[in-house]
Amino acid sequence: SVVFVNVKAPRPWAKRNNDVIAEGVQRYPKNAVLADWHAASADRPELFVEDGIHPHPEGQRIYADLIAAHLESP
Repeated sequence: SVVFVNVKAPRPWAKRNNDVIAEGVQRYPKNAVLADWHAASADRPELFVEDGIHPHPEGQRIYADLIAAHLESP
């Protein structure tokens, strides 16, 4: 499987990027899954440094756990 990770950023391009990522997941429903970082970090400004994009260590842990939850065991 391929894990797509969407974005959480206070930038005008974020929604369009997330739309493109979602389309990619839909295009390959048997092989692709979405790790929804946008939803997981919504209304959680404490997870980010001042730029609102890059996560603090706690946000990094949540981000990694989100991805790991979608990985298959060998």
